[in-house]
Amino acid sequence: MTISQKSEDKGSKEYTDIIGGNGWFQIVICIFCFFCAAAHCLHDFTMTFFAPNMDHWCARPPEVIRANVSVEEWKKISIPLAESRTGDNTYSQCTMYTNFTQNGSLYPNTNASIIKCTSWEYDTSVYRDTMVDE
Repeated sequence: MTISQKSEDKGSKEYTDIIGGNGWFQIVICIFCFFCAAAHCLHDFTMTFFAPNMDHWCARPPEVIRANVSVEEWKKISIPLAESRTGDNTYSQCTMYTNFTQNGSLYPNTNASIIKCTSWEYDTSVYRDTMVDE
């Protein structure tokens, strides 16, 4: 051990003598920091639970809902495929075909013109109600 190391050890001991090691002050500071960090975590995770990324598509018209058409059938018949950000082909989230009924029944018509959605349905398999769908 060199002389400089001995003086550093002596200095460290002097500081801990002044501070007093692990006492009530350190416990109070740790508890205070814990509660501050817990509140900060809740603030950070708010958007994860209140506004998650939810899959959505054009809403089914009332007559289609009355006809008991499932969401998957609705998507296949009336929503065009579009390329997603990852390059996959997925159902469009903002457009649908104009004419998807004929004589009161649904039929796929990929040659029909495409219009923008006026209302949306959301995937509720993970989250039931969020700020996004309200």
